[in-house]
Amino acid sequence: MVENQLRVRAQLAKDLDVARSNAVSATERLNRKEQESAAAEARYISRLERRTSELKSLWAIHFAKVDFRQQPLRWTAEQDFVGRLEIERAIKELVDAPDPVKLSRSRMHTTHEHHSRFTIPKGVECRLFFVVSQGRIDVRRICKKKDF
Repeated sequence: MVENQLRVRAQLAKDLDVARSNAVSATERLNRKEQESAAAEARYISRLERRTSELKSLWAIHFAKVDFRQQPLRWTAEQDFVGRLEIERAIKELVDAPDPVKLSRSRMHTTHEHHSRFTIPKGVECRLFFVVSQGRIDVRRICKKKDF
């Protein structure tokens, strides 16, 4: 009887050591994965900031009479190449229009922004919110239709 209890106790102590070892190993793996995730996120943010800066510089040349807030630049930088082309097409349509307000679907009552719609790949409807003042177009935000 005592001998059996000693064997059970020894087995439980061994199982506890294995469980502790597994817990330490799992914690180390989790820490490595968290570090890798943080590094990947930092690379993504860096790339996004670089793309945003590139778009701001490029659009300042191509859309000289348009002012862009930070949100539309950043949102566009997150899109893939074909999506960015569709956004640029929508902006060009505004710039080329004799009266951009006439392209507006309506005006937002609270912010007094006009908005036009366009579609990015996969049929995703988007909205471009803008204000026209003294011949300049101020693009304030861009979002998917479901987000506004």
